[in-house]
Amino acid sequence: MKLLIEIKHVFILIGINYSFRFLTIYGIIVCASAILPAQTNLVPNPSFEDFEGCDLDFGDALKASPWMIENPMTTPDLFSTCDIGGFYTAPISNPCGDLYPYEGESMIGIVSIGFAEENMYAWLTDEIPQNVDIYIAYHIASRLSCVAPTGVRCFANTQALALADDKFSRKVILELDEVFNYTDTWERQETCYRADGTERIIMIGNYKDPTQIELDCESLNPSNFAYFYIDQVIVAPFDLLPDRVFVCGEDTLSLDLDFYGVELEWSDGYIGGQRDILQSGAYRVEGVLDDCRMTEEFEVVRLSDTADPIQVTICEGQVQELTAPIPALWSTGVESSSIEVSRPGIYEADVSAICEGVILRYEVIEGPCQLEYYVANAFSPNADGVNDELDFHFDSDFSYTGILRVYDRWGGLIHWQAATEPVWDGRDIDGEYLPSGVYVWQYDYRFDQEEQRQVLSGTVSIIR
Repeated sequence: MKLLIEIKHVFILIGINYSFRFLTIYGIIVCASAILPAQTNLVPNPSFEDFEGCDLDFGDALKASPWMIENPMTTPDLFSTCDIGGFYTAPISNPCGDLYPYEGESMIGIVSIGFAEENMYAWLTDEIPQNVDIYIAYHIASRLSCVAPTGVRCFANTQALALADDKFSRKVILELDEVFNYTDTWERQETCYRADGTERIIMIGNYKDPTQIELDCESLNPSNFAYFYIDQVIVAPFDLLPDRVFVCGEDTLSLDLDFYGVELEWSDGYIGGQRDILQSGAYRVEGVLDDCRMTEEFEVVRLSDTADPIQVTICEGQVQELTAPIPALWSTGVESSSIEVSRPGIYEADVSAICEGVILRYEVIEGPCQLEYYVANAFSPNADGVNDELDFHFDSDFSYTGILRVYDRWGGLIHWQAATEPVWDGRDIDGEYLPSGVYVWQYDYRFDQEEQRQVLSGTVSIIR
């Protein structure tokens, strides 16, 4: 049976016949090919299609809920093909040609500078995670000006898009660089943005510094104004795939990715969204715009019973967790995505309910518990912001505690710190910076379920 399943914003075509409960937070499982439209717009009603009533009148943009107006005294307009009054009907026709909505049947029109400057905003449909690359775009056209001159109409560079936090503290993300005078076609304005996690509101309007405003007017007049049509506003995380994609057996992962028409470049040199991935491993894909790039990384994991057993070391007396990439039936009789073991041996995780015939094997070997570590052999604590601290990188699958001690060349204790990830800034116990020289460090540690303590040691040079 073919199932079309939606997980978050990704649709997966999976050739299986099984319960949906395994397809939750573990990633995507692919048992044939996957067609993955990869775009989620966080802007509500982004093309102003959703509104009630077609008797449109002056200043009816508020009908396109949940969009709101910053200044309630202003009157931005809503245009639609369903308008029964005739004046706010799309397409807009005159001797320049017809301007249809960019997408769907509606669009808005706002005064961007002049006697009644208009700005609109809406709350995003979801929070934006910190440090995620975001695609920002909108489509714009100028009010048609090839009818009889009014003497007051202008082209301008004033239209902009901004993001704001829940206190309406605004950051301008995308604005026109020059006077915009496209009157009979739509132009897409687009850029990349790295989110800081505070963004809650999308805003469109004139946020240009007055000293940077440029106008091209029919004539200079106190009533000069610029008027823009806006459609399809986009705030979309560059989130093409889950962090992990699982492929069953020898099946091929076939991707058909489209992200608002943005060019996609892959870390292996491939260009485009349609491709087959045959190898397991880490992949990076970038969305390329004229002025920036967006990046996403994901891992392809192939589930196959022909793979070598996964070797896991366990310490005497320790409990170790074995984890399958998806819920499985374990040889211990437990049905779960993980089990805890305390003895060496061969353990199997049967995932054939998802990937037919696939059993993952784990070889648990008893061995001594030790920390893996990396410590640089020199640093320069001179407060210049570069290499000012010495980081002690320790890594283990088991819980431990430890104490770092640093000694001078005469064996005197000059620093100590109880921590699992110690950092030393080159100062002694009294908080004084130490002179250049070679110092000895020792890390005395013990695993939680072992009584015996172990010691790591090395030397480090302070350079000033």
